[in-house]
Amino acid sequence: MSRAGTDVVIGSPKQRELLALLAAHAPLVVSTDRIVDALWADGGDHLSSLRFHISKLRDALDPDRNDDVIVTQPPGYRLGVGAESVDAHRFADLVATSEKLRGDDLREALPLLEEALGLWRGAPYTEFEYAEWARQEVTAL
Repeated sequence: MSRAGTDVVIGSPKQRELLALLAAHAPLVVSTDRIVDALWADGGDHLSSLRFHISKLRDALDPDRNDDVIVTQPPGYRLGVGAESVDAHRFADLVATSEKLRGDDLREALPLLEEALGLWRGAPYTEFEYAEWARQEVTAL
């Protein structure tokens, strides 16, 4: 992950998974219940843990708190970026657009497909392959 051209190191695996989950749904709000269910399978009360990880992510992504990188919005949180900023969303949009063009003119569709393939860098969400939400995202791609 990078911000303003600088690589950002996200500390813990749980924070990386939280960021990936929010990115997978960007720019939509992900409910706190959905996040807790996705990140903690034991069904316990992890709201304080979630708030801790959100705070740590905000510190890493926007230490000066100048931007709304992670937005608190009922009933949960959302990543404060557009879908076009997330490679997986951009990939899906490019493929969908190229499919619409393919019937009319392959020459217009080909550059879009090449751009989409340029975004593909290995298997997606491999760090979270144990997580059901990540398996669903991989299937969708």
